[in-house]
Amino acid sequence: MSKIDIFLLATLFGKNRLSLSTIVQRIQFMKITQPPSRITIYQRLHTLKGNELVNISWEEGKKLYEISPQGMLVITEFKEQLSGLKLV
Repeated sequence: MSKIDIFLLATLFGKNRLSLSTIVQRIQFMKITQPPSRITIYQRLHTLKGNELVNISWEEGKKLYEISPQGMLVITEFKEQLSGLKLV
């Protein structure tokens, strides 16, 4: 799993369904030095859907993304691994 995949799952974690434009806005708000492009985010979200980590639904003509139960397990395990690390 790539860094962007983990980042996208973390963005969706604990949120209701988000549109692609909302996800892009949240990433831009974080002022990352080299944020991923919109098309990269779109492609990664669909890859995550193929891996059953993200669900996609339609509402009022918009495609909405949400983390799946399996995606929640992945991000929770990742958070537990991070909490086990000791910072020097």
